[in-house]
Amino acid sequence: MPASCPLVGCDYTGKDNKDLVEHAKEHHIDLVEALRQEKHEKELEDLIEKAREKNPEFVEKLEKEVSE
Repeated sequence: MPASCPLVGCDYTGKDNKDLVEHAKEHHIDLVEALRQEKHEKELEDLIEKAREKNPEFVEKLEKEVSE
């Protein structure tokens, strides 16, 4: 099922959330690093929350991926 990147200003559409995670790892490095380091500055927290509102499964999968 196609999934659109929930990050503001990004118009990427992938085939599923797994595809979105790979996209984020290549194109949204700041978000990935913030999740990896668990140091969510206010601006990044807002970005993560907006993404979570649009596609919580994507954020959950991305968090899991970067914590490994």
